[in-house]
Amino acid sequence: MKTGPRTTDHGLRTLLVFSFTLLTALPAFAQAPALGVSRPLILLLVLAALALVPFVIMMATSFVKLAVVLALIRNALGTQQVPPNVVVTGLALVLTVYIMAPVGIEVYEVAKTTINQGTNQPLLS
Repeated sequence: MKTGPRTTDHGLRTLLVFSFTLLTALPAFAQAPALGVSRPLILLLVLAALALVPFVIMMATSFVKLAVVLALIRNALGTQQVPPNVVVTGLALVLTVYIMAPVGIEVYEVAKTTINQGTNQPLLS
């Protein structure tokens, strides 16, 4: 193992860099801890919830049933692609909104009265 002036300079330089990093980080550790949830975490949760919206639309509504029935009607008429898949999907989506509108209005009214009363009751009981 060599112990020349170059080796001790490298060790001294490493020690100085480490001590400088440690001493400049001390004021950062002295800060008060942040309370609450940070903005990036909230953004992550909102984006995750938005990613689940198509799955909820497909599974909690009659969208899939309507799309299948409309596709079966198209095949029963003997046309392969006369109303394109985009039209069938759009028609199924419009009919789903029409069918689910009363449920959405009821949920909105119950939520509005519960929030205005300030009670801790579940919204959909």
